[in-house]
Amino acid sequence: MANILGAVKSADLYAKSAPQLEKLKQATDGLEAFMFKSLLSSIKKSEGGLFGKGMAGKQIYQDLFEQTVSDTMAQRGALGISASIYNRVAPLAIANEEVRQRQQSVTISPQTGAKSS
Repeated sequence: MANILGAVKSADLYAKSAPQLEKLKQATDGLEAFMFKSLLSSIKKSEGGLFGKGMAGKQIYQDLFEQTVSDTMAQRGALGISASIYNRVAPLAIANEEVRQRQQSVTISPQTGAKSS
């Protein structure tokens, strides 16, 4: 019975933490995309870059290419940076939700100053 209650409690915590976990996922994916974009930007500084010299609209194509590739690779987790950070921080977000729930369940009576659950 205790295992079932623990599982329900964990599922409830996870469900209540879902908005924070989604924001965390977006942030870690954004960081990975930034890392890819930086990598691609350094490639374009090399001789000729990705699109060669003298191409009309080269800068626009390069920027669009870099952003698209960066976003796609980050969503796929190609470097693993996003997943690594997410896996380290997500348990903290869930623990934070548990602390918040405990704080909400404990109230202090304004008349007596006594705690109640």
